[in-house]
Amino acid sequence: MPLFALFLSLFLVVPAWAESAYVTDRFEITLRTGPGTQHKILKMVPSGVRLEVLERNDEGYVRVRTGDGVEGWVLARYLQEEPVARERLTQARARLDRLRKEVAALRRENGDLKKENARLQQALEQAEAARAKAEEALARIREASRNVIALQEENEQLKTQVVTLRRDLLTLRQENATLQDVRQRDWFLAGALVLAVGIVAGLVLPRLAVRRRRSWSDL
Repeated sequence: MPLFALFLSLFLVVPAWAESAYVTDRFEITLRTGPGTQHKILKMVPSGVRLEVLERNDEGYVRVRTGDGVEGWVLARYLQEEPVARERLTQARARLDRLRKEVAALRRENGDLKKENARLQQALEQAEAARAKAEEALARIREASRNVIALQEENEQLKTQVVTLRRDLLTLRQENATLQDVRQRDWFLAGALVLAVGIVAGLVLPRLAVRRRRSWSDL
């Protein structure tokens, strides 16, 4: 009969992989080589220790594995699904400390962000002022460019007028030179004419005088 019960218990064992259980916070429990008090005690497991559940049976025992790799059987009534209150308090304190550190880090980061925001705001204001100055300078440059273009156009017009005046002056000079040549020629011709008249008068007048004297003597 006991042998049959042992075989039956082996068939009724239900595996429970990746499940965790914790020793209650009342006392230490025994970790045995088998499911029963007749089996050898492997070690004493204090309360609060985390155990990995490997399988369960209908006799109220659970096969577990400790953190150092020792496998054995313990009574299921000494296990609970959540850590003991002391362990939960320790975990809560650790979480609270972690949260406090995170809050302090976030506050420091928030302060740094505020400083960075102020610096960026100042830089933005400086950039806006520089942009306004650049726009003013650009407007002055554009106005100066328009003035330069107008001056260039006026200069081109003046150059054209100068070329025209130079051409007219050259024409006047040529006409003046022509007139001077004509005047010199006219003076030369007038002088030659006067000279010729003088020569003719020098030759003719004495003869006329002689004829008159002869005519008067004949009378």
